[in-house]
Amino acid sequence: MKKIRKPILLAITLVIVGLMIAGSASTAIQEQKIEKQTLIVNTNPNIKEAMDITSLKGMENLVTQSQIKIATPVVLGYHPAVASDSLGYVVLGFEDESPNVWFTASPDAGQIWAEDAIGWLIDPPPELPDVDSCGDGRFIGGMVPNWDASYGSELYKVECSNPLDFDYGYNCPYWEWYTLSDPNIHIYDFISIAVAGYTSSNLSENVWAYGGHSVVGTYRNDGTPVTYPDIPMFTYQADSEGRAWMHSWSSIGGSTCTAHDIDPTTLYSYAAWNYNNSGELDIFVNVKNFNVWTTSDQHPNVRQATIAATGNDTYIDISALENNVILVSQRDGDIVAYYSTNGMVNVDESLIETEAFNPRIVHNGPLNATCAFIKAGSVYLSTTEDGGATWSTPEIIDEPENTAVPGVFKAADVCGYGAAWMNSDDGYIYYALTGAPPNFPPDTPTIQGETKLKPNKEFEFTFFTNDPDGDQVFYYIEWGDNNTVVWDGPHNSGVPVKLKHTWTTKDQFTIRCKAKDTNDLESGWAELKVSTPRTRFVAFRFLDYFPNAFPFLRLIFGF
Repeated sequence: MKKIRKPILLAITLVIVGLMIAGSASTAIQEQKIEKQTLIVNTNPNIKEAMDITSLKGMENLVTQSQIKIATPVVLGYHPAVASDSLGYVVLGFEDESPNVWFTASPDAGQIWAEDAIGWLIDPPPELPDVDSCGDGRFIGGMVPNWDASYGSELYKVECSNPLDFDYGYNCPYWEWYTLSDPNIHIYDFISIAVAGYTSSNLSENVWAYGGHSVVGTYRNDGTPVTYPDIPMFTYQADSEGRAWMHSWSSIGGSTCTAHDIDPTTLYSYAAWNYNNSGELDIFVNVKNFNVWTTSDQHPNVRQATIAATGNDTYIDISALENNVILVSQRDGDIVAYYSTNGMVNVDESLIETEAFNPRIVHNGPLNATCAFIKAGSVYLSTTEDGGATWSTPEIIDEPENTAVPGVFKAADVCGYGAAWMNSDDGYIYYALTGAPPNFPPDTPTIQGETKLKPNKEFEFTFFTNDPDGDQVFYYIEWGDNNTVVWDGPHNSGVPVKLKHTWTTKDQFTIRCKAKDTNDLESGWAELKVSTPRTRFVAFRFLDYFPNAFPFLRLIFGF
């Protein structure tokens, strides 16, 4: 595999940037009737893991791709996957003709996109990319391998340490799971993959940990012989050497789709799969604690649950924040939510919309979430403010290009700042902001001026800061002598501000300054140390008049 980079044509930049959602930012919440009698939740199902591990995969199987650069324009894109973080970064994964999967990024919630994208020459090509934020500027990605890629057993882990660095900020190691230390055991035919990122409380882990993959795949034991097709699997890197665990549940099968998220506050992982339960597609959820490692380098199980409702849960997605877990499902042509406010201990159900496809879910805050879905060829959004119990009346993203979105899996996705979708008319991927872009505090100011001063004389100092959003700024200045300038302004961002001050005593002082923007977001403190003459300088002047006197004093003062 070779890593390649290519510029994105201006045409796609124009169609991606600046698409705004029409209509009011706040909508009325419509209560839905919850038919609890059709929902069966078993938090202790009789479902056992077929294995904890078949083999730890060593570095010989963790392959790092070589890098080359080519200039190939992006003109078509489909199956978008999008994720964002609180720093304002958005990473977009998508398919194209060659290579099959690309990733690009935006630094400002999707208002402006990078001119480059990055991909890997993987032969045969994968498909259906997925991406998630780790929460600290890093992202994790993955994609479904081709069957001819080691029998569909290549597990790609896209590591993004810097979304805008297309030379060194992306890496794509992978594990090949078909060949294991036990020659009778084979894990292969991955047909669905979802990723979830996290920031470990142990900062040294964040260099390599990133998150985990939920997988739908096949487990075979030639020594038995027995084969378990299309079962839930779960994998994550176990140490800095590149070894990985693979868990699977052979007692349930018939899975077609998986979803995964890690709660950034509890670091609990919620991996979900649909599965064939006596002819109906129901849901299985496994919960692990990603903040704990056992002595065997495993994240321990917390709980697992099955959700059985009337109908078939065909496509699913999941999001978690502060123990509020919302799993959205395309069930027999309707969009429903299975929601919990206590980490999947108890689960309830609500209806979001009828006759719709491809639900995608993201949290915007505690108990606040947005669900995107496709209906009648367009992307709609519905929001909840109570953890999933009730949902707002769906609103269309009112753009001319949002009229030819196919009602299929991975045709659209949603992140904290916006939604992305594919257009079957022109082949482009579109992105629209679905709310206000993030606001950032001003940079820590700089202070310039004289540092050797005289008492009772006015001196001028220059204060300067930039606000990333271009907001006007105010300056809070402490002169160090119990005198303070309280929020002087407003001043334009990026324009130096000059202020004067007089010190009346002989001493050393520390000037401190911070800035805030018009949204009351404050910068860090800047400092500049200044001093007014002390008495010892009088001695220096005295020695000027008597150059041959008092050699001992001359030695002390170094004069």
